[in-house]
Amino acid sequence: MEGGIASLQAWSRGARMAIGLFLVVVLLLTFANLALLYAELSTDLGMGIGAYSPVLAVALGATNLLLGLFFVFSAVPVAGWIYRAHASLRDAGTEELRYSPGWSVGSFFVPLVNLVVPFRAMRELHNRSHGEGPWQAAAAVSDVTSWWACQLAATIVSTVAALVALVATVPNFYVLQPPGVNTGLVLFSLLLFAGAAAFLFRTIGAVTSAQRQMLHLNHGDVFA
Repeated sequence: MEGGIASLQAWSRGARMAIGLFLVVVLLLTFANLALLYAELSTDLGMGIGAYSPVLAVALGATNLLLGLFFVFSAVPVAGWIYRAHASLRDAGTEELRYSPGWSVGSFFVPLVNLVVPFRAMRELHNRSHGEGPWQAAAAVSDVTSWWACQLAATIVSTVAALVALVATVPNFYVLQPPGVNTGLVLFSLLLFAGAAAFLFRTIGAVTSAQRQMLHLNHGDVFA
């Protein structure tokens, strides 16, 4: 019935608004880290090819904290949309679905599983929402693949930068590197996070639109 698609659209709007806010935060952090990189390269803030500066460690910590807070904030409506979109397929009578609504969301929180299952579940959701059969559920979707590739790469790069900063806080332990390296990694991770958010934004819109069209084509009998 209409209530199902209305709920999906509401979650879609909330998720896309949260992603938009996340992108604004990423943009602001990018400008802040560009200023930090300039200061690091033009002054002795980076301490040359020597010990990783505590000032940079604090700056990186602040960046990760802000990014993490807004990431969690945006994840809530996105998770709600993922659950609702998978549930809508089942409510519509779509058969041979491999991933349940609960597992599609819960798999994000299971170590190692979260490297594969969320991507596969999103790919199935996209394909089946566009009317593809069970045999085409695993067909490649460029936006979904790009979203997941950017997300994994961003996580890896930001983790490396954070580990370097963490090690540098150990007393009498020094991390030697040319100035600008770690700040550059942070900027690269921000770019990747922005890419992941943008592709997810597109995917949410595409899936929601496809399910709405399926409802209209079936004269209101779909998504009851």
